[in-house]
Parts: sequence; structure tokens; C-alpha cells
Amino acid sequence: MVAARVIGVPEWRLITRHLVPAVLSPLTVGATVTVALAIRVEATLSFLWLSVRPPEPVWGNMLNEAQSLTILESMLWLWLVSGLAIALTVLAVNFVGDGFRDALDPRQRLS
Repeated sequence: MVAARVIGVPEWRLITRHLVPAVLSPLTVGATVTVALAIRVEATLSFLWLSVRPPEPVWGNMLNEAQSLTILESMLWLWLVSGLAIALTVLAVNFVGDGFRDALDPRQRLS
């Protein structure tokens, strides 16, 4: 980057060539981790009835409605589907973020 400055490369070119690729990877990882965290927080808060009220079909409310022992034993799909949906969605978002990091990391292109 210093050599580019010495030969007179414009600032915008330095930023797009050196700074943006170095910043893009951590930003995408941070964004996908934040999305996964938001999904988990919303599911937790709605499970505790601190978020969306029970008539709305959100994953936390579905888990909360399936708390009785008869539902847990006899109607597995009421809690298993919503629990797996939360886990798989968070896992998929994290894998997408990991894929973005692998694709956008400039240090991995050099090796």
C-alpha cells in the first residue's frame, strides 16, 4: 500500500483495492453471527412470553405451548419441529457466514 501511494495511485483506488477486501470478511461474519443471535434471542423471548404474544405463530411460542407432559410424550411434532427449525436455521446462517468468510478472505487467496 505504501508503494502504491509513492507512485501516485488515487485514494479511492487504494481503498477499493486494499481496505475493502480486508474489511469485508470480518463484516460478513459479524453480520451473520448477529442474525443467528437475533433468531435465538427472539425465540427465547417469545418462549418466555416477553416478545410476540401467543396468537402469533413464532418458534418460541410453539415451544412454549408444547410444555405439558402429555404433549411432550404423545405429540412429538409440536415441539420437535419448532426446536429443529430454530437449530437448523441458526446453523444454516452460521454456515453461510463461514462460506462468505472463506470466499471473501484475501489472506486465503494468497495460499
